[in-house]
Amino acid sequence: MKHAQRLFLLMIVMCLAFPSIIAAANIPAKKGLIQDTAKMLSKEAIPQIEKAAQGKLYTFYVLTIANLGGADPASYATDVYTKWGLGTDDILLLLSKEDRRIEMNFNNAMLQEKIDALPNDLNGDGKTDQKLTEFVDANFIPHAKEGNFAKASIQLMKATHALKPVEPVASETGTEAKPSANEQASAVQAESSVEQPSTERNNGPASPSSDKQVKPELAVNAKINWSLVIAVAVTLLLLAALAEIGFQALRLRGIRKKLPKLMVQANHGMEGIQPFVGLSQGETLQTAKSIDNQLSNMLIQLNALEQALLRIQMKEWLLPRLRKQLKSALAEVAEMTGQATELAQQIAHIEEVDRTLKQTIADADSRLDTLKTALAAEQANRGWPLGGLGIRQDAIEAELGQSKQLEIFDPLGAEHRVNHANETLLRLEQDVSSISSFADLYRSFPNEMGESRQRFEHIIQEHRLKLVRIDPYGNVEQARQANEQMLACLQQGEMPEVARQVELMRQLLIEAVQMTQRQADLKIKNASDIALIVSKLAGYPQQDEQLQGLTERVRRMYRTKHWEQAWHDYRDKVPYTADIAESLRQVQHWCDEEVQEYEMARKELDQMLHTLAELDERAEHYSQLVRKLDSMLEEARRKQAAAETAYAKGRQAISRHRLVHVWSRQENSLAKLQSGLQQLFADEPYDLVLLAEVSNQFVAEAEQYLGEIERAAVQKRNAEREIDKLESRYHSVHSRVRRKINVSPYQSQYSSVNNEISHLMRLGAYDQAARSAATLAGIITAMDRAYDEVIREERRQEERRREAERRERERERQAQQRNNQSSSGSSWIGGSNSSGGSSWGDSSNSSSGSNWSNKNNNSSGGSNW
Repeated sequence: MKHAQRLFLLMIVMCLAFPSIIAAANIPAKKGLIQDTAKMLSKEAIPQIEKAAQGKLYTFYVLTIANLGGADPASYATDVYTKWGLGTDDILLLLSKEDRRIEMNFNNAMLQEKIDALPNDLNGDGKTDQKLTEFVDANFIPHAKEGNFAKASIQLMKATHALKPVEPVASETGTEAKPSANEQASAVQAESSVEQPSTERNNGPASPSSDKQVKPELAVNAKINWSLVIAVAVTLLLLAALAEIGFQALRLRGIRKKLPKLMVQANHGMEGIQPFVGLSQGETLQTAKSIDNQLSNMLIQLNALEQALLRIQMKEWLLPRLRKQLKSALAEVAEMTGQATELAQQIAHIEEVDRTLKQTIADADSRLDTLKTALAAEQANRGWPLGGLGIRQDAIEAELGQSKQLEIFDPLGAEHRVNHANETLLRLEQDVSSISSFADLYRSFPNEMGESRQRFEHIIQEHRLKLVRIDPYGNVEQARQANEQMLACLQQGEMPEVARQVELMRQLLIEAVQMTQRQADLKIKNASDIALIVSKLAGYPQQDEQLQGLTERVRRMYRTKHWEQAWHDYRDKVPYTADIAESLRQVQHWCDEEVQEYEMARKELDQMLHTLAELDERAEHYSQLVRKLDSMLEEARRKQAAAETAYAKGRQAISRHRLVHVWSRQENSLAKLQSGLQQLFADEPYDLVLLAEVSNQFVAEAEQYLGEIERAAVQKRNAEREIDKLESRYHSVHSRVRRKINVSPYQSQYSSVNNEISHLMRLGAYDQAARSAATLAGIITAMDRAYDEVIREERRQEERRREAERRERERERQAQQRNNQSSSGSSWIGGSNSSGGSSWGDSSNSSSGSNWSNKNNNSSGGSNW
């Protein structure tokens, strides 16, 4: 307990000295890719998230927490990133449940460049925020508002994996080059490979500053302040040393306090035992010398221990040897404390015995005199010698005399003799007081014997028993003799033998009634069992005929290996019924009123009932086996019907959904199984094991066949819906942008992808066709980007043209003023800026994160849903 308190105080000191340790403890330790401490993700979704988190370029780590506790989201995410030891290719997603906050945190310059290269207003809210925040808004927030955080996280991971490397920008002084058709085609090619992120950059005109290839920056861990680490370590060591010294000082002080008390207790004990050492004899003297020697040795040990503790110096307080020495001293003091307490109790007992022994002997003498008077009165009143009691009385008197002789010089020896005399005297008092009750029992025995006789004679008359092989009257006679023997022992004062004879005569009377009652019970039970056996024997021929008829059916329908052994087991027991019928006549004779050999009949009846029970059990086992075989046959027929139904549904589904037929192998196998099963059912007797095996395989393959067809139908429907949607979107974008850009490269790629999709649909690879259709989205995005670039270039050229016109008009105006010439007025052509935007749905609050710098600071951005 004290050690625990010291550790607690040491922890408080450390917490006060280094509060940063407590703050770091709030961050959970890293356990795998997904750590859902706030229970925001379902168990079924976690494997899907883990699969999406592991990409070719990046590895995602997801941490969900209940709340941030007022901490800055970006700072907290960076602390987690650092504590978990995440590297350049690692990305942390931090989700706070109560704060409704998502924070994306990483330390990768290339990834930051990819995100910075994304279009403005990526989330479509009409505002231009930090690109990382808009990226998180666009990919995470929509699903998060629906409460599907697993889907939101997977979408954000997929979008990050799909980010493209930053393209070198072609530029000239004062102008920007318009992308050529070949460059637009290269951009389309990059956008169309969403599923295969590329690390190569497209070739094109590059500025002089872009000659060097951009390389990903290596993550550099924060510098460790070794001075602080060493200071903390030294402080902890000093605190530990101070705690150890304080602990040892407290232990030493406690031991030194206990030693004088023990010495005083030992001296006091020696003073108390000295009178008995000089004046006692025998057992008391031996005990007193032993106590005196133990106390003397204890004082010597205590003095030696005290001197050893006084020799301990301050420089030894941190040595391990001191800890062992103090631990040994504590154990030694505890042992001597217990020994001193035990010796003090022994001394107190000797003193108590010496003080009270004389009165104890006097009390025993008084009780003995009273007992003598009572015993003499019994001898005079009854005229019995009671010699056994007199002998015991004399022995007690002699033992008390020895106690009186030892009273002065050996009180312990006298105590032992007085205690034994008192125990013997108590038993003798009880025996003397029981003489009257035993004499009354002897006189009342004829009445008790008569009651027992009346009870078993009533049973004999009621059941008309002849008492074959039993003799209740003999038991009564033996009980009477035991009663006479009890009286003789009582007159001589042999009380233990008196008690034994009383128990014997009571047991004999009880057995006389019990043996008579058993004969009556056997007579009733034997008659009942004989009737039962007769009834069973009468029913067996009909049962056997039914089972034989059942066997004829079974022999036609099922192979013999299924039922033959159970049938033979039953038939082997049938002949025993004839033997039982023969033995039953002998049993009925034994149970006749003139014979009454009920015990012999009982043994034979038990054997008959056991044999018939075995026969019934085997008959029931055979019947249950036949029912089981019938059930197995019915189950095989049911599975055949279920498999044929599934087979037919699958073929109908192929025709109804116009699916490409790719299940020929399964259909051939199903046709063979169906034919084989029909042949097995047509060939009796049936092999049920083979039937069960084939029917199980048939229904399993049919259900698998139907399941594959239904999945293919769903995949086809989904693929057609996705293809139609993307084709409609492509044609819409194509008609909008074809007036501004060269759409031939995009049309070529669209035709190629469309042909591939059509080919896959014709092959029945609907799921693969749907994935290929996703490539169309890349083509559409590339067309939009090329169109947007052309529009921006046209606006820049218009602005440059207007600026040139303005400068020209300004020069003309200045020239007119200088020449003082009249000039005609000119009209001002004003430019107008076009701007438009819209917001969709509920807006979400966005928070900005830290920009990437060359100081290895983490990039962080997030939003509230």
